[in-house]
Amino acid sequence: YKADAVMEMQEYHWAMSLCNRVLELDESNGPALYQRACAYARLGAEEQALEDIQRATDISPSLRELIADEPDFESLYGNKRFDALISGNIS
Repeated sequence: YKADAVMEMQEYHWAMSLCNRVLELDESNGPALYQRACAYARLGAEEQALEDIQRATDISPSLRELIADEPDFESLYGNKRFDALISGNIS
């Protein structure tokens, strides 16, 4: 997945652009939402990251485990909404 490589180069806006292109074709692509959330989190756009995390986990609940251990989400650790999303206890 090209967005992974671009994230490794710390090209977060580019990664978001790639994910947006995928999501234009398939708005329910959980991995693209996950990657875009990573980019948003790295750029300090916490609300957008949380929105994408919620959509990604609604579509693919199995992503919760990856999200919980994702270093790109360090800025969200301790955030009540983030914690609820990864535990599956979101209302």
